[in-house]
Amino acid sequence: MALRGIRVLELAGLAPVPLVGQILADFGADVLRVNRPRSDFPDPLARGKRSIIVDTATPAGKQLLHRLLEEPSPGCDVLLDPYRPGVLERLLAPQATTSHGGSVHRTSSGLADLLPPRLIVARVSGYGHDPSNTYHAAAGHDINYAAMSGVLSMLRTAELAASPGCSGDGEDEVSASGSAGTSVSGGSGEGSPVAFCRPLPPSNLLADFAGGSVTAVNGAYCLRLPQLG
Repeated sequence: MALRGIRVLELAGLAPVPLVGQILADFGADVLRVNRPRSDFPDPLARGKRSIIVDTATPAGKQLLHRLLEEPSPGCDVLLDPYRPGVLERLLAPQATTSHGGSVHRTSSGLADLLPPRLIVARVSGYGHDPSNTYHAAAGHDINYAAMSGVLSMLRTAELAASPGCSGDGEDEVSASGSAGTSVSGGSGEGSPVAFCRPLPPSNLLADFAGGSVTAVNGAYCLRLPQLG
């Protein structure tokens, strides 16, 4: 198998990251998924993975997570991060004990300070982790990303304006050749305006899976090529 010997730690999250883990497992990687306590929802993207339940909200859970990431053993080569910006940093930040017996998180200058230097971190998020990006902390779904990129507007077909969900008014009205404001003729010879119908949402296949999951798989694989060779 192409990825035999590669160790992957997958933090449980929404579908794009579990798909990354499943693809890596299908190609021979040893994928260990870290599930949350009381997480009984069946995951159809768990094929080929081992799993462990860790309460990362507790000091013992944080310590175990760090042990899973350490080099050389048990260690891992790739970490799959499903969280919004800043969540993984807070999760991995060491804890300091206060004078009242409680615990607070120390701040860190960055994720690189909290992880082994050779570890690859595949971070799948809607708008990236760059704080200079206006939307980097915003929530979103596949249809948001497809719409903002302009791809959603391409998932339309030209139909007769009388069809449900279509509009033959104004700029939407085009002919079969794409000329605005014209019409096409049927067998009766009468012209019928043609319009673009509403886009067909691609579920989560386009932006989440193709744009997020597959891109993360390719990145992780390319960065591990020297080790595999």
